[in-house]
Amino acid sequence: MKLGIILIEARDGESGGNPYRTGRQWVITEEAVTRLFDSDMAESATKKRIAFIEVSAVTMLGIDKMEPTLGYQ
Repeated sequence: MKLGIILIEARDGESGGNPYRTGRQWVITEEAVTRLFDSDMAESATKKRIAFIEVSAVTMLGIDKMEPTLGYQ
């Protein structure tokens, strides 16, 4: 959690506190969260250090194309 905000991919259309997870996840910086998401969502994610993101949003933002950094894979 010190590295950034954990994004957990969830199936499109899921809602609530326990959406169906695809198994993919990413860690992005707080700066990236504030650039990519609206202010309410960014504030919530930076406070909780975790957020769910739908498959379609991952594709739209190109997060699934990101290369691993810091040696993590």
